[in-house]
Parts: sequence; C-alpha cells; structure tokens
Amino acid sequence: MSEKLFETITLDNDLDLEIWDLSRVIAGDRWLVSLEARLNVPIKIEHLETLPDKEKSFAILKDTFGREISYRYNQEKFFVDKNKKRDVFQENLERLKKSVLQYLSRPDFARKLVVSKCREMKAQKPHLFSES
Repeated sequence: MSEKLFETITLDNDLDLEIWDLSRVIAGDRWLVSLEARLNVPIKIEHLETLPDKEKSFAILKDTFGREISYRYNQEKFFVDKNKKRDVFQENLERLKKSVLQYLSRPDFARKLVVSKCREMKAQKPHLFSES
C-alpha cells in the first residue's frame, strides 16, 4: 500500500491535521479510494485536571502511548473507476472539511480525547489503576 501525504492543516487549537491518500488499485481499473486524517495529540497532565487520580493516569497514559495519542478518521469508497478516483477523493476531502474539521478544531478536543482514552483504559485494564 502506498501512502501519500496530501495536505497538512493547522487547526485553530494549534494541532496539525495530516490528510493522507491511501488509495490503491483493487482489480483492473477499479480503485479503493481511501482518505485518512491523522492527528497526534500531546498527552499533558493538565488534560487530566478533572480526574482524582490524574498523576497515576498521566503516568499510565505516557507508559502506554508515549508522548502522544493518535486520532484517525477514515473515509473509503470501493470499486471506483480510475477516471473518477481524483473526484471521489476530493469529495471525501470536502466532506471531511465541512463536518469533521470543526469538531477537531475545538479548543477542548485534545483534553477530551486524552480523558476519553484514560476512561477507555480504566474500563479495559482496571488492574493498572488499582491501588497496589
């Protein structure tokens, strides 16, 4: 699979959104048109201010994810004629910019994503957060 960085957009909240073209041939002249938006959110302790165990949560998140949590958003369309590939990709890009961009640009997006990942980890791996 060939990945091509199509565009980078700096959002109002100072995060950089990368738009990747992951399109590929399926069979003959038919394509899977695939757009992936990638956003890396730095993990900061201030994102966890509302949690009673913020220090422990911060340490667990850093151990699990490193310095950043990755967010991915995909749009795909199968069996696209090779002559329509560019148009379908542009349509997907416009749809992303009209709907998802506003959500990702919110000032509290990074905090909400980090807290969400923390809650998800607490539900999936409660033993990491238990007092021992």
